[in-house]
Amino acid sequence: MLIADLIEQGIVVEVGPGDSVRGRKPTLIQLNPDGAAIVVASIRPTHFIVGVSDLTSHLRHVHEESYPPEAPPESVVPILSDALAALVAQTSAEGRPVLGVGVSAVGIIRPTDASVIQSPNQPRWREVHLGEMLRERLGQAVYVANDARTLALAEMIYGGGRKYRHMVCLSVTEGIGAGVVIDGHICWGKNGHAGELGHTVVDPDGRVCGCGKRGCWEAMASERALLAAVRARLHRGVTPGGLSDDGLSVEAILEAIELDDPTALAAAQEVGYYLGVGMANAVNTFDPEGLALYGRLCSCEPIMRAAREVLEQQALPASLESLDIWVSSMGEEAMLKGAAAQVLSRRLLAPRL
Repeated sequence: MLIADLIEQGIVVEVGPGDSVRGRKPTLIQLNPDGAAIVVASIRPTHFIVGVSDLTSHLRHVHEESYPPEAPPESVVPILSDALAALVAQTSAEGRPVLGVGVSAVGIIRPTDASVIQSPNQPRWREVHLGEMLRERLGQAVYVANDARTLALAEMIYGGGRKYRHMVCLSVTEGIGAGVVIDGHICWGKNGHAGELGHTVVDPDGRVCGCGKRGCWEAMASERALLAAVRARLHRGVTPGGLSDDGLSVEAILEAIELDDPTALAAAQEVGYYLGVGMANAVNTFDPEGLALYGRLCSCEPIMRAAREVLEQQALPASLESLDIWVSSMGEEAMLKGAAAQVLSRRLLAPRL
């Protein structure tokens, strides 16, 4: 879109003259927050969240729907599309045009047709033509991106990564993904799959991963890995404690860690070790200025203490020097904001490149 078109549509507004060393002063413009809306969704293995973003990432009408992790896409996508369609209709009724629909999804995304090729933590999600299905239902432009990439985009634009040109964002949730920022740009790779660090092998003799390989980083250091580490100890009777395999959850394990439960602490040490191995690999590979961490495991002090010890042992000293590490403060809204930023970049910036 040309600037004149954007001004005419109310998407950007003039805010006055800028400074100039010589000649005519430029006219400054900025996004009009209410000039258009972006309908957004974040799809996770057990739930999705939808909402509406203005052009400066402020969210409203946020709504969540839960489903079991084994739910097939045939049952989830229609519910998702109905939720998004309701938001499109509501936004249009309020008199705001919809710029597009942005979706953050877990798994490996094919950017050419916005399909989910594989989602290791959603075993029934294979070759799901998500973008096509939503476009047909909504009649809107739909942009689908991997959750770690949307996290990196949100962190780079709205979060703690705004001052860095070189950054790695690690999403440590049910699985592990990475969004890599190189010289101020998200690294997508030739097929759009760059950053799948969760499927690099950190222990050839480790657990089988949802992708089919053994010893992947996410099989050894994610929330699912924490559950598996506790269950293994409970079944072996290695350590005492108050945890039970009946109804075991990540929340229960994190609470047990705070209470110094020996089984939970032993599992935290194991997961923290492998988390640190992967962090060191990421630092040695990309030499970032900043390392952003996302996920509740990253706020667990015993896990992170173990991870930092390994990071300091295995990362190159030169790469550790002046490296800033922080836990993202945006929560799951980060995925929604990143999805909105993806629509903005594709609709407003890409046509001008």
